[in-house]
Amino acid sequence: LKAIKDHGDAIVAVARFLPPRLPDGSGWDGLVSVIPAGRHGKASYRALDIERGDALLDVTPLPNGRLLAAGSSGYIQNPGGASISEEAKPLLLVLEGDGALREKLTVSGGARHNQVRSVAPHNGAWLSGSMENGPGTHSADADPALLRADGVVRGLRLP
Repeated sequence: LKAIKDHGDAIVAVARFLPPRLPDGSGWDGLVSVIPAGRHGKASYRALDIERGDALLDVTPLPNGRLLAAGSSGYIQNPGGASISEEAKPLLLVLEGDGALREKLTVSGGARHNQVRSVAPHNGAWLSGSMENGPGTHSADADPALLRADGVVRGLRLP
């Protein structure tokens, strides 16, 4: 579980989970759950398989009832351990209010491990906070200078 947010008459939670671990270390999927407030309706969840290993790290409601979800795609983990690769790409999604994928947005990233870590409303638009050009677990084994990352905040205007 990575984030929980208020969404009007519901709570939205985002996460990553591993249905089957694939031999190359991929297989993670993003997970979004919409939990109605009180005893009205049933909680639902959806797995989002975008690209070779996904993690949803944050979510924020949009004024039209949709959701803006942030995370990472191409997230590969060592099949025999917990180390992660440098291959991850930034992920930003517009979801329907029930968590169904509406649109994958184009997001720029750095040369290696990238994650959109957070999203928030700001003055009628949105901000995204990202880690770009970050290390994988063993990036600095041969060169300690590779143990670094760039923190980036971007303003977003959604279509």
